[in-house]
Amino acid sequence: MISVQVKKNCSFPAARAWELLSDFGNLSWAPGMGDVSVEGQGVGMIRKIALKDLPPAVELLDSLDPATMSFSYSVIEGNPMPVSDLRGEVRVHALTSDSCEIEWRAFASSASISDEDAHALLSRFYGGTLKVIEAYLSSSAPR
Repeated sequence: MISVQVKKNCSFPAARAWELLSDFGNLSWAPGMGDVSVEGQGVGMIRKIALKDLPPAVELLDSLDPATMSFSYSVIEGNPMPVSDLRGEVRVHALTSDSCEIEWRAFASSASISDEDAHALLSRFYGGTLKVIEAYLSSSAPR
């Protein structure tokens, strides 16, 4: 089992990050992301992410806890990465009233690449995701 943890300190309130990330069906903040469709609401909901020239990635919201500003999800079909059993956990930590840390953890089994290569790939992917989230929230007007 591969375990990856990436963190990003951000200069905006935790509530802003949580508002964006807790909306599991909304990936409008991710540039170049394909269309996203949603089935259901809350824990158990499914989001399908259209991928160019590939079947859609289908993700299941496993948990959602506003009190701890955390959620987890599993990729149940169409994982485009060379890993299997991919699951993610996201948590927002308030640092001050105007700053937070976003933590993204991923767990998977390597499929067609080595564990080391899978770890590096997932670290780059989720580290890049955190940079995109920071840029989006830093450039958008406070809510």
